[in-house]
Amino acid sequence: MEGKLARYRLHLGTAAVHIEPGHHLCIVPDRSLASRQPIYLPFAEGSHPKVAELLSKMFLLISDDQITDASILGQIKAAHGEGRQSG
Repeated sequence: MEGKLARYRLHLGTAAVHIEPGHHLCIVPDRSLASRQPIYLPFAEGSHPKVAELLSKMFLLISDDQITDASILGQIKAAHGEGRQSG
């Protein structure tokens, strides 16, 4: 998938994120939100926290130009500066 700042690969089994061309992006779910009401996913039976994590990362990275977390932005900018060219 592609955001405005970089291209990403999202592993469907683990929800691991990679910034192309080969940099890992560490996004850790906020565990303080785990006690809140689970997200209803009409296509998933029961509770599937990995699916919710995967979808939240996907939506976050599609709108990567709106990310305000300094840690995530720093990782994207570092990977972008090391190998991605605009164009």
